[in-house]
Amino acid sequence: MLSKTRAISLSFFPFKESSVICRFFTEEYGLQSFVVNGVRSAKSKIPRGLFQPFSLLEVVQYHDQKKDLHRLKEIKQASPLVSIPFSAAKSAMVMFCAEILGKVVREGQSNLPLFEWTWSRIERLDQMQTGFDDWHVLFLRDMLKPLGLEPESGIELIGDWLKVKPIDTENILHFLNDKEGIKPGNAEKQWMIDALLAYLQRHLEGMGSIRSLQVLREVFA
Repeated sequence: MLSKTRAISLSFFPFKESSVICRFFTEEYGLQSFVVNGVRSAKSKIPRGLFQPFSLLEVVQYHDQKKDLHRLKEIKQASPLVSIPFSAAKSAMVMFCAEILGKVVREGQSNLPLFEWTWSRIERLDQMQTGFDDWHVLFLRDMLKPLGLEPESGIELIGDWLKVKPIDTENILHFLNDKEGIKPGNAEKQWMIDALLAYLQRHLEGMGSIRSLQVLREVFA
């Protein structure tokens, strides 16, 4: 069955001689994996940039709910990104957040609120020229609501992690509770990322380690 849907690219890896297997967060079917033949050949008409993390796409797919690996009939950009691919900081952020998203979205299960929220956050980041250095921390924090995991307070979110790695929480709690004028430093942001990941790991199975975290920390060192 042919099905048209918007999709957010999360990751891809080489497959056989000239193909790729990519993972998309789709509007209609949640997390899905696709094999795209010939995209790594010199004659391919499909730009490889379409498969970079958080590319915003429209796809027409051959959908079969009995299969784990699907095929595409058409793929194109839905909203071209003008700054993210050319910014080392933004690229590191989206690589990290796309890896997280790939672990929390369920295979074959639509989550329209999370999809719409993610799509708009990506578009907003692409438009931002300054003031985006907290974007990835806020992405993790605010993602909890459409996942149905929103805590009642900042202290609930970080409480268990405080026992593992104590820190002065005044600025962190103000930031997590959306108080204006609070700009955490790099050490505080790294602490919050660890706390948010620990929170997700407590509530969701299969989180595991995050490979792109080290790259993110090197960029923002």
